[in-house]
Amino acid sequence: MTILGRARGKFRGWIEAHANGSRMHFSHEILRELRITNDLLRIAIVQNSPKKNPLNEFGLKVFSQADEDGITLEILRRLKLDSGVALEIGSGDGTENNSLILLAAGWRCIWIDQVEPRYLAEFDHSRLKFLKGKVSLENLESFLDLIGCEWKSQVKVLSVDVDGMEGYLTIGLLENGLRPEVLIVETNRLFPPPISYKQPYDRDYVWDHSVNCGWSLQTFVDELAKYNYMLVACSGHTGVNAFFVAAEHSHLFSDVPTDAREVFVGRGMRHIKYAHHGLLADSNTISHLIRSSHRA
Repeated sequence: MTILGRARGKFRGWIEAHANGSRMHFSHEILRELRITNDLLRIAIVQNSPKKNPLNEFGLKVFSQADEDGITLEILRRLKLDSGVALEIGSGDGTENNSLILLAAGWRCIWIDQVEPRYLAEFDHSRLKFLKGKVSLENLESFLDLIGCEWKSQVKVLSVDVDGMEGYLTIGLLENGLRPEVLIVETNRLFPPPISYKQPYDRDYVWDHSVNCGWSLQTFVDELAKYNYMLVACSGHTGVNAFFVAAEHSHLFSDVPTDAREVFVGRGMRHIKYAHHGLLADSNTISHLIRSSHRA
C-alpha cells in the first residue's frame, strides 16, 4: 500500500471513534490520527526527495526515538562491526535510546544518565554498565575513570543526547582519547548548512523545550572533521540525530552525498504537539548566530 493510501485509511478511525465514543474520545482520536498521518507524509517527503541519502532507506524504529536503529545497523553492517561496546550519554530510563538495539544484539553497553534504567537490577552487569549522574566537561574525566580502561578501549559506538551540550561533550571525549568508529549526536535541526550555530557552554544548562540549544549540523561537521570524522546521515524521520563515521571508512559510503546540505533533513513540518513558541528562536540565539557568522 502506498504512503498516501495508508494515510487515507487512517481517517476511518475518526468515524469509528465518533460512532463508539464520546466527543472527547473523538477529539483524541483525531489528534492521534493527525500525528500518524503527519509522520507518514514526512516519511514520503524523505523517500521522494531528489537529494536522497541511501542510508535513510534503512531507517527503522525498534527502541530508538525515530528511525535511528535501522540507520545504525546499516552503518555497522558496512563497517563489518557485529560486536563491541556502545557508550551512550543520555540513555534515559533504558526503554528508548540509540544503543538498546545493540544491547539486544549482543553488544556491551555503558549508559550514563541521571535516570536509572527501569530493569537495571535484573540485568547482567557484565553486559550493561550504568553510571548515574550529569556529565559535564568538568567531571568528564571522572566518568571515564569509572568506565575503566578495558571497556573504554572497546567503545565502537558513541551516542550523546543531553539536550544542549552534546557538541562540547563529544569533543571532550575525543580529546580524552576516545575514538569510536561511529558517532551519533543530537543536533539543532533548526539551522541548515552552511549555517554554523554553537550554544554557549553551560555546565548547569537544563533544556527549556525550545530550539535555542545545541550545535547546528554544520558546526558538528566542521568540528568533527578535525578529528577525521565524516557525516553520513541524519535521521530521516526527525532530522535531529546525525551520524558520523571515521573518515578512513569513506570508501564504504561512496553512495552517500558528501555535501552536508544534501544529508541535512531538518525540522520539516511542524508537529501538532509542538505547535507553540518553543519552536521559535529567541533574540539571544539570533544575536549569537549573527555574531558567529560575522566572525566566520
